[in-house]
Amino acid sequence: MRKQIKRTAGLWIAAVLLAAWPCHAQQTDSDESRITLYRINSAETQLESESVKRNSSDVRETVEQMIAAFNPVEGAAENSAVLPDNGKIIAWNLTEEGVLELHFDTGYRETAGTREVLVRAGIVKTFVQLPEINAVHFLVGEDELTSQKGEELGSMTGDSFVELFSSDRDSYRYDTFTLYFTDKNGTKLLPETRRVYYRSSIPKARVALEQLAKGPIDKGHYPTIPDSTELRSVILSDRVCYADFDRVFVEQRLEIDPLTAVYSVVNTVIANTETDKVEISIAGNADVKMDEETDLYNFYQWNEELIAEE
Repeated sequence: MRKQIKRTAGLWIAAVLLAAWPCHAQQTDSDESRITLYRINSAETQLESESVKRNSSDVRETVEQMIAAFNPVEGAAENSAVLPDNGKIIAWNLTEEGVLELHFDTGYRETAGTREVLVRAGIVKTFVQLPEINAVHFLVGEDELTSQKGEELGSMTGDSFVELFSSDRDSYRYDTFTLYFTDKNGTKLLPETRRVYYRSSIPKARVALEQLAKGPIDKGHYPTIPDSTELRSVILSDRVCYADFDRVFVEQRLEIDPLTAVYSVVNTVIANTETDKVEISIAGNADVKMDEETDLYNFYQWNEELIAEE
């Protein structure tokens, strides 16, 4: 009852201020009446943003509105931006500390790899816009959501994710990148430094891997992946980089040791970003083999042994 009285009083005060200062109030009300909803694009390679009108200024009603936007709608056309039928949000709670606890149906665990990270990033970035929400906590049923390594993910904020958004920002910057190519025999990695001028909205991991695909400049260095390889998405979360390439990466791979190709990607990413591990997937599928002995479904770490001695 006390909360209802407080809310009524707050709305009455807001109405008085609106009448006394209409121009300022109308602008503020307009800003607060919308929220950005982050969804996955149709190719499932990055997040797209959509500005939607809030149905209410109340945080709890807005949470319900956003959950409805992410949950599947019966009879609606399939949309890659929403959760699967057996993995939707079934309950939620907002703590006094501003942590939004989202409880998912058990089928959420079937969403894996880059798609799961993108879904999670979109949901977190959507909710933390609300001033009352400081972080988002994922639970499957009553259990903590864990990484593929089995580690609990805990509470997440917008800073927990770094990924490529659709963006028209035009600011650019210079950075020095260390790329790992191979020797003539295709068995050792050779570092090559390169200054790159790039749009600052693009993650360094993407820039580094795109430069790797362009091939080496230094004499005696040889490429490790086909130059026509397309990097579909690259996402950094929890110090893990998820790099998703198209099928050219494996179907047209160069005649070098498969592990050399894999670790050229891994070492290049780790050398240029704040990550410890890299998972490589092909067209959204991590369960792919380079050959009979080289499985991409793995968290690869820095490999010092493959780097050639100077």
